Amino acid sequence: MDFSEYLISTGCVKFGRFELKSGRLSPYFINFGILGDGEKLDAVGVYFADYIKGKCKCDLIFGPAYKGIPIAIATSIAYSGKYSPIEWAFDRKEAKSHGDVGIIVGSQIPGKRVIIVDDVFTTGGTKVNAVELLRVQGAKSIEILVGVDREEKGEKENAVEEFENNTGVKVHSLAKISELYSKMKKNGMIPKETEKLYEEYRKLYG
Repeated sequence: MDFSEYLISTGCVKFGRFELKSGRLSPYFINFGILGDGEKLDAVGVYFADYIKGKCKCDLIFGPAYKGIPIAIATSIAYSGKYSPIEWAFDRKEAKSHGDVGIIVGSQIPGKRVIIVDDVFTTGGTKVNAVELLRVQGAKSIEILVGVDREEKGEKENAVEEFENNTGVKVHSLAKISELYSKMKKNGMIPKETEKLYEEYRKLYG
């Protein structure tokens, strides 16, 4: 099965009413947090690793705190097992002043081709912070791979396109919300009242 089918089969895609980090009220939510066992996380790592092998060039897989951290480590393990060894790293929310000091945990960033992995792309606000951090840390190049592109609007255009134009960083995705919605609707998995909410939300936000 492809990644969108995997997310649906595991119950990661929820339709209802949810408040997002951006403050928007959404009729759907992608919850990678329920993939709470090694088997499911291993599968996610394989999907990400296979995409990276075919479409990206990188030396290091970076997971922004917090949801990106397990994805980065799982992807690094899967990639190293199937293809060749690859490094991983993640950031702390706050730098430590003792022991393993600093804000980066794992391999060091300077001179590396880095791919940021994360669960979803909504407006890109948190991704901007990760890109800025990696540039300060000396990354040679940066790309982003997310599990799901919510296909939302930014200030003037599609949020991903706006982000790419503003940062110069390419954004890849394994699945898109329109694809997930279409498959779930076809299989009778979305209540009629939610279909209307979805259409209204898409008109407003993409």
